[in-house]
Amino acid sequence: MDSSVWIVLAIIAAVVIVALVIWLLVRRRGAAAREEQRRAEAREHRREAELKTADAERLDADARLKAAQAARKDAIADVTKAEARREAVIAADTRDEAKTLAEEAAETRARADRLDPGDRQRPATDPDETGTSGARTTSPSSDDAVER
Repeated sequence: MDSSVWIVLAIIAAVVIVALVIWLLVRRRGAAAREEQRRAEAREHRREAELKTADAERLDADARLKAAQAARKDAIADVTKAEARREAVIAADTRDEAKTLAEEAAETRARADRLDPGDRQRPATDPDETGTSGARTTSPSSDDAVER
């Protein structure tokens, strides 16, 4: 082979080597840029994850607060129910006591009527012959007269 062929082959080899070196340099710079892009993407994903975590914690706190409020209302309702039951029992006891007293009064009246049937008195709530309900009428006192 003559020397011109060797020179052409040397030039082609040099061009290939220079192209290879340029390609490697560009690739390295691209790798650094791609690496930085991946890091930026990872930072963005971490930030989104932190925001979602904060939202989840806030929702969890709200849910726990609502559950505590519901438990408090339930406890208040239980106390109110217990008070209502207690008051109902007291009312029933009072009603029974009133009934018992009324029965005792009726028995005492009946006994009094049996002992002295001619001396029956009307209950204080019944109007007497004058049409008043047993309320005492008062005349002006001497203090009223002094003021005039």
